[in-house]
Amino acid sequence: MSETYINAPLRRAIMARDEVCLYCLASTDLTIDHVIAEKWNGKTKANNLVVACGECNLIKATFPFDLFAEFMERLGRGKKADIIARVKAHLAIPTIPSE
Repeated sequence: MSETYINAPLRRAIMARDEVCLYCLASTDLTIDHVIAEKWNGKTKANNLVVACGECNLIKATFPFDLFAEFMERLGRGKKADIIARVKAHLAIPTIPSE
């Protein structure tokens, strides 16, 4: 669970930018996730937030992103390289609302 409040304009912008869970491509039960967890000093900024389904968000918890991507591949939920590339591509897309 996030320690920092994600304001509504930023939440809407992230949802509009990503549209699906960037980890497994699910389109239901969508939440916002910190790629680098707040526990590891990840910021609540557009360049560290992605859409994630509830299940992926729960699995990821506070794991470092690369370990999470590797674990997802072991679970058969996607290839590590594809997950990393998808997330990096979306984090590079600018968002309009202030953070």
